[in-house]
Amino acid sequence: MKKLMIITSCLLLLIPSCKQAEKNQEEPSAVTPSLPEDFDAFYDTFHSDTSFQLSHIVFPLAEKEDGSFWQASEWEFHNNPLTGEIAVKRDLQAVGGLINELVYDDMGFYVIHRRFIQTKPGEWNLIYYNMTQNMSDWDKVYENSKVDIKPITK
Repeated sequence: MKKLMIITSCLLLLIPSCKQAEKNQEEPSAVTPSLPEDFDAFYDTFHSDTSFQLSHIVFPLAEKEDGSFWQASEWEFHNNPLTGEIAVKRDLQAVGGLINELVYDDMGFYVIHRRFIQTKPGEWNLIYYNMTQNMSDWDKVYENSKVDIKPITK
């Protein structure tokens, strides 16, 4: 009888740990490499200094919406998309010396996709830039955002 109680106690202790092990196996662990510490400083300078920005872009730069390449002669300075008037979200993925960035608005009207590659510690180059705009539903959003304002009468 004493052996049965010991075995039962052991089983009761092991069952919760087995369930935890099963739970851990069901949920794959997403190991995301952290962003290199020097990237934020580069990113800030890249968006605040025109000559710095141009010198850290590999031209011809892929790719425009039509599949052609950006040329240095047509490049316009890009401000930091995170500090603009439009609320955006940003997803970053760091893999080795490559950073993949997606910046997009909540409504899905535009997506900026950029890739930066590390050339040496603290130095990065933009090697890919694409901006897509989906304005097909803009008229509906505009109509839904109108407010019926009635004139004030005295």
